[in-house]
Amino acid sequence: MAQIVTLKVHPSTMTHLDLTDAALAAQAVLHPERFRGKSILVAGASGLIGSLTVRTLHELNRSQGLGITITAASRSREKLLTRFADMDDVFVLGLDVAAPGTALDGRNFDFILHAASQADPASFKKYPAETMLTNIEGTKNLLDVARQIPDSTLVYVSSGEVYGETTDDGLMSEGMSGFVDPTSPRSCYPTAKRASETLCVSYAEEYGVDALIVRPSHVYGPGFRPSDSRISADFFVKALRGEDIVMRSPRSDWRTYVYVSDCVSAILSVATSGVTAQAYNVTNSDNLVTMRHFAQQIATEGHVKFTAPAESPHASGEMHRASALNDAKLRSLGWLPQVSFDDGVRRTFAVLRAEAE
Repeated sequence: MAQIVTLKVHPSTMTHLDLTDAALAAQAVLHPERFRGKSILVAGASGLIGSLTVRTLHELNRSQGLGITITAASRSREKLLTRFADMDDVFVLGLDVAAPGTALDGRNFDFILHAASQADPASFKKYPAETMLTNIEGTKNLLDVARQIPDSTLVYVSSGEVYGETTDDGLMSEGMSGFVDPTSPRSCYPTAKRASETLCVSYAEEYGVDALIVRPSHVYGPGFRPSDSRISADFFVKALRGEDIVMRSPRSDWRTYVYVSDCVSAILSVATSGVTAQAYNVTNSDNLVTMRHFAQQIATEGHVKFTAPAESPHASGEMHRASALNDAKLRSLGWLPQVSFDDGVRRTFAVLRAEAE
């Protein structure tokens, strides 16, 4: 049976810490009544974002009686059966979105949330071709499904990496764009995300598909896979093991972070309230910190030491990865984040420690 952790700590420690992440996300979704009686497919349901999306929809059923039919899809049906075994309103489906097939034939979905993608640097390096194809071919296949269903909405989970590299030191808004080197294998991810976004707006223009795009920034929180090679996941794992946090790079560029429950509530809010063929940054611009500060905070909350070379920010006008995003367009829909950066770090540790008991 999948484990649900309910946190109980002194109220001064963390706002909403007595709620599960799913409950926290559910209470922040805009116009959840628009999901009432609907059928929703979550592709990529075994990942950090997809898994909590399924749990949040389940929580909306539990707390608001919306009667949503939830289909959780991933390559490994067995993993999903274990993860969602305690949820009788969740149907699980083994699905490789990039492979042509009949798994979705005859199935009607009012909403398709496409979060199926390799999302960690180790996978980009080892499987650059698969990383591109899962995004581009998978997006095409799901858009074709949406095209056959009148009034179906597809939300594509893209990435803040589409902004590439820039000399701009400000927050990146949806209309801005940086440089991505098409000859670098590492570009498999941002290039595929860019192409998939264009495919979404092309299907909207040519076929009238209600396709929307979300661009999560740096997402953190419990629920990451053990194989996740992203540095944020690695820092939490090390601290839980009692290992010191060591940064080897002196660079300390600014990033915006979003806690996973805020990420999910934002994605579901775009599904109910977003505009067709539009892209929305999913982030919390108030959580603007450097990677150095992020690592230091994890070390502090994890009660381990932190070491790093002397800080060396990039020079003015120097190219650097655009990792700080502007959330003004998302907030204009009425959505608001609930979890500050420091509180998100505390919350992550609380959940991971409870699960380890």
